Amino acid sequence: MKNLIKLLFLLLLSFTLFGCIVDEEECEILIVNNSGYEITSVAVDYGENVLSSNIANGETRSIGDYDESEHYIDIQTTSTDPDDFYSRTIDCSGAGKYAVSVN
Repeated sequence: MKNLIKLLFLLLLSFTLFGCIVDEEECEILIVNNSGYEITSVAVDYGENVLSSNIANGETRSIGDYDESEHYIDIQTTSTDPDDFYSRTIDCSGAGKYAVSVN
């Protein structure tokens, strides 16, 4: 019985240590606004707006970290220019920062 408890403890400890060593890689998405207008919304993969406030012209803002296992992330933006809609697919196949320039 004691050996079984020791074995279970060692297994639990090894899973805990292994979980601490294996780190999911993430990529950070930055929006660089060079459009001449304020960006009013940013959606990731056609989801909800992720902005808490507009992105001013000339401003760069992080919109968050995403799991690199998704590989391709679609970004859509709208601005105060009524004719403006910007869409881009980002290859997020490696960890790091990815800048999306909206012109």
